[in-house]
Amino acid sequence: TRELALQTADAIRVVGKYVAGLRVVTVVGGMSQEKQERLLSLDPWIVVGTPGRLGEVLEFDLGLRAQVSAVPFLVID
Repeated sequence: TRELALQTADAIRVVGKYVAGLRVVTVVGGMSQEKQERLLSLDPWIVVGTPGRLGEVLEFDLGLRAQVSAVPFLVID
């Protein structure tokens, strides 16, 4: 699941490389949670994540919950 989420985010970046300001954030286990939280706070357009890590990140941070709920596209893999 983690590998597929990373591949999905990479494919989105390749397809969207000509979209000015496109911000894609991947939220998966096995990577720094703090870094992922920091990237989520930068108002990404697209978030690709695994259910477990996305749940962990959003469980305790109400500010991040509000920001992620405003993300135009959320991919849970």
